[in-house]
Formats: sequence, C-alpha cells, structure tokens
Amino acid sequence: MLMATILTKLFRLTEGQVRGLQAEQRARPGVALEQLALGFRLISAEQAERARGLHGALAVPSGQPKPLGHTLLEAGLADGAQLVWALAEQRRTGERLGAIVVRRGWVTAIQLEMLLVLQRREGRSLVA
Repeated sequence: MLMATILTKLFRLTEGQVRGLQAEQRARPGVALEQLALGFRLISAEQAERARGLHGALAVPSGQPKPLGHTLLEAGLADGAQLVWALAEQRRTGERLGAIVVRRGWVTAIQLEMLLVLQRREGRSLVA
C-alpha cells in the first residue's frame, strides 16, 4: 500500500497503472512493486531507488503506529518530493516534521492539528 502511494504521488503513475502492477505482483510473489514499475519502464532506475529510500524512511513495522509523514502522503497533503525534503530537514535540524511542513506552507496549522487529532483517536504516533 505504501509503495503504491509513493508511485502515484511521487512519480505520477495512474491508479490503473498501479493496479496493473499489483496484479502482476500477485502473479510474481517476491518481486517488489517498484521493480515491476522499472521493468515495465514506468519509472527509471533512479526513481526506483528513490522510491525504495522513501519507502524505507516511511515504512512502519506491523502493529506499530504510522508516522506523520506517512499520514501526510496518504492524505495528499504533501507530495513525495516535499516529504523527502522535509525528512532530510528533520534529520539535519531535529525539528519536528509537523513544524517543518507548516513553516514551509505545505499544510496549514489547522490541517496539521486535524491530522494529529486523528492520530490520537486512532492511537497513532504523534511524532514522525
């Protein structure tokens, strides 16, 4: 699910293309979605590497709460390029991800607060 979101939001694959890749993935267990996209020439090798990196940064082990970055991407409030930049900024400065995306104007303080309320209600992490 997360890789599908990354492929649609960051690399602008259509929902139909992603569904086709997911169907192919079911027929070929063990082959990563971004590898299939690369094989079908929907993305470049560089893009596949970027997708893997972003997926690694956002992936959440089963049963663990989702980080804010994942929620922002799923909600369409930040795109993949913005999220990659914000995560790098977070690592560099130690600033909270929510503060970064509000400061940059990618989401409003109200939108961020709504996401945080939803995270609390669903028992998700408040820290990215």
